[in-house]
Amino acid sequence: MKLLRARSAVAALFATVAALPAASTLAQEATPGTNSNTDVVPTLVWMALGVAGLAIVLTLFYFLKRSVGGFPKNPSWVAPISIRRSRDFPGDTDAHESTHDAHAQPSTGH
Repeated sequence: MKLLRARSAVAALFATVAALPAASTLAQEATPGTNSNTDVVPTLVWMALGVAGLAIVLTLFYFLKRSVGGFPKNPSWVAPISIRRSRDFPGDTDAHESTHDAHAQPSTGH
């Protein structure tokens, strides 16, 4: 299964690289002249090819890291996560909360 994914990623990379000369020719032929109308097709073609190429490269790096054991199934260290409910947060009824409030009335008793 891993070999099939790697082969399909490599095939997609080669297909993208093979399409680059055709996209370059399209971009050169569609160069805007003195008109105020700008042709956005070459920009969109290059953007799509760039996004597809980057996705393929990042996928290959992911599969490479996964194949060498970069993502273990049972890691020895897991980030500690603490979950606090909103009812446990300090509220307006706490004494320390009202002294730091910028909108609180100044105390009159000294």
